[in-house]
Amino acid sequence: MHKTASMHGFILAIIANILLNVNTRKHSMHSVKSLTLQGMDIPEQLRSLFDAPTKLFYRGNPLPELLQHPLVAIVGSRKVDSYGTHVTKMLAVDLAQKGIVIVSGLALGVDAIAHSSAMQAGGASIGVLASGIEDPTPHTNSRIAINLLDKGGLLSEHPGDYAPHPHDFLIRNRLVSGLCSGVIITQAAVRSGSLNTASHALEQGKVVMAVPGPITNPLCEGPNNLLKMGATPVTCAEDVLKALGIYTEPSKEKDYDLLAENEAELTIITLIKEGVNDGELLAQRSGVSVQEFNVHMTMLEMRGVISPLGANHWTLS
Repeated sequence: MHKTASMHGFILAIIANILLNVNTRKHSMHSVKSLTLQGMDIPEQLRSLFDAPTKLFYRGNPLPELLQHPLVAIVGSRKVDSYGTHVTKMLAVDLAQKGIVIVSGLALGVDAIAHSSAMQAGGASIGVLASGIEDPTPHTNSRIAINLLDKGGLLSEHPGDYAPHPHDFLIRNRLVSGLCSGVIITQAAVRSGSLNTASHALEQGKVVMAVPGPITNPLCEGPNNLLKMGATPVTCAEDVLKALGIYTEPSKEKDYDLLAENEAELTIITLIKEGVNDGELLAQRSGVSVQEFNVHMTMLEMRGVISPLGANHWTLS
């Protein structure tokens, strides 16, 4: 049975790859363009890297046009739960609708969700590959790769059908961060490769942002650790735009409910949203003991969800 399933997966991968090649040869814009340092056509933000690529290969919409927009990377673990899926979709959609080009690595999990969500929202996205430009991997994401050619582009340091080695993904990550003004990690385990992208971003002087998550969830350990080290906390698109110095009219209230780690915290957040900001009233209406209430308030303040106004009054940060 295992052998049958493996063969089935292999056949699907072949079919997906054939479909990718057929679909991407339909339009001249999908032909491979070679970019070089000598020719000065490698994007400025990548030419300025100390380990700048000497040659790049590109397919898709005209790259100079995409680069006229702000670029933000959204990356994270290949393994992602419902919380990570929700926040990744929310940020990718909201940012794409504000004209931000979403950049990621076309990997499973967060990368695929970020690409797809941005394009579904009518925005553009760029996939930076570790594989060859004419054979994007993983093949299970071939449909996303095809859509990227129509609604963004694909970029790689490797020509043809180059099969990537493990180290190629880490080397690729410097291009993901290098293209962008900032990098957002939405969900990642402590050893996720996306943290390598965050490391490149720090070295390149880019803004590193992270979505806080439940401290009991191993998939949120990466972003939570980045926040401890000074990364900018992000709970909505406006946080991202503010961190990057991009002005926009606020479109909606922050989704503070996502930051609650338990029912008591959610109750406290809801009460403050409803206008109850007196500490004594919050304690009375929270439905927990005074000791538990004080612990929850301390944790919410430490995570930057609430802020003191003085005289035992509180507000959402």
